[in-house]
Amino acid sequence: MRSPFWKMCLLALLVCLVAGQGNTPESFAQVKPIPIEEDEKPNPDLQTFMHAKLYHSQRVMKGLVTHDFEEIRKGAGALKQTSLDAPKPENGDKVDDELYNHFKLEFLRLTTRLGEMADEENIEGAAFVYQGLTANCMACHDYLHAQ
Repeated sequence: MRSPFWKMCLLALLVCLVAGQGNTPESFAQVKPIPIEEDEKPNPDLQTFMHAKLYHSQRVMKGLVTHDFEEIRKGAGALKQTSLDAPKPENGDKVDDELYNHFKLEFLRLTTRLGEMADEENIEGAAFVYQGLTANCMACHDYLHAQ
């Protein structure tokens, strides 16, 4: 019997999945970016890269909600490969420093572990690792956007 905590987690995952329906790589091309100052425009390669990570993350969430371990495995593998294929940093980017490298290595470790949880068909373990992966992403974004 599942505890109420897990029911709430699964409900939250389902809500996020429903909110993200239709977010395919093709649909991201139609999304209009939030207007920003001219000198703050993001690198288009980086924007495409981050949208791909979001898309694959949603695949993992879909797999978690539906207990589709193959979808979790594919999403985790795609997240890992996307991270390995990240655009090269530009001079002066924070992604050149030691703390960013920690976030990147932790992301790779967690995506590997997520795939292992899918191989073991361990839904609770996969959900736990996915939470850690999400927390790592949020911490990295907070770090990169802090000025």
